[in-house]
Amino acid sequence: MPIDVSLFEAIPGQLVQAFGEDPDYLGRVAGTLLGHSPSVIAVKDRHLHYRYANPAFHRYHGTTRAEIVGRTFTDLFPGHDEGALAAAEESVLETRAPRRFDCPLPRRIGTGHATGWVFALDPVGSASWLGLAYEDTSELVDSRVAARAAERRYEDLCRRAEVPLVAFSPVGRVVGANPAYCERSGYALDELRSLRTADLFSSSAVSAGSLPWRDLLSGKDSSFRSPARMRRSDGTLTAVHATVTYVPGADTQTPRVYCALDPVDARAPVGARPGGPLLGLVPGVRLDRTERQVIELLAEGKANTAVARRLALSRTGLDYRLAQLRRKLEAPSRAAIPSRAYALGLIEPGVWPPRVHQPPDR
Repeated sequence: MPIDVSLFEAIPGQLVQAFGEDPDYLGRVAGTLLGHSPSVIAVKDRHLHYRYANPAFHRYHGTTRAEIVGRTFTDLFPGHDEGALAAAEESVLETRAPRRFDCPLPRRIGTGHATGWVFALDPVGSASWLGLAYEDTSELVDSRVAARAAERRYEDLCRRAEVPLVAFSPVGRVVGANPAYCERSGYALDELRSLRTADLFSSSAVSAGSLPWRDLLSGKDSSFRSPARMRRSDGTLTAVHATVTYVPGADTQTPRVYCALDPVDARAPVGARPGGPLLGLVPGVRLDRTERQVIELLAEGKANTAVARRLALSRTGLDYRLAQLRRKLEAPSRAAIPSRAYALGLIEPGVWPPRVHQPPDR
């Protein structure tokens, strides 16, 4: 439908430059743009009577052109409160400055939630006609409410859980912990909030910036498990298994990294438990049975001759195995292989003789 171009005296100069100054042509351009816009757009006069609404308005509210022209919001939707929209309109009429609004509005069926702007169509003149542009944000609002409710339930579950849980920000600063963790660690919650991963765990995996941690934040992994030593408030270390999970923030909520702890003697070996990957070895690394046995014997302090004899390997065969392990674990020397394996979490802490886990496929 043709639009009275006098309503759009504030058309930006670049629009006039692009389409010329012919009012009829500009009216057709404006009508086409408004008619095809997926956003709800309406025009009101200074008395807040509707003068125009685009097809998206009628689809949203279930109205027709004949119904709206010359009528107010209250006329069209009796029993519905304009709320923030009315406040925004009054503010624009008084100040001429655009005003954002976010409020429930009646839809064709039921009530929805809309977010948009009210603005003066002629901000420097005296016409004081208003433009309204908004979109239905009902699904977004509903999802926010559901996400926040789920987060509250999750936090309540964490508080009640007997498993020690500590939550970190993506950069590794403590943002929360449940009573079970505070009791196990000896820290008060206020003390924990000033600490970081490195203060609480002597593990290269459970540390902000480690490869497994980065894989969590990038979305490559949703969780990982790692043998670690938990540092208590008195400085003593306790062997634990840490299950680390990344929980993206809902809407504007801050993402968190949750760490759940099990005592080493309270569960089966990590490699035998289903779930997320164990630690973050260099992606794609696999250790065969012989390589795991070599690491275990080296960690036990065995010399090369003893390792070769135990595994029935020739000198050349053992040298080949050592070279492979140095490459896979990125160890600078033969002596560094056990240390590197422990740093990567392959060797389970608190167990003797040393035991190496098989990392799962990445």
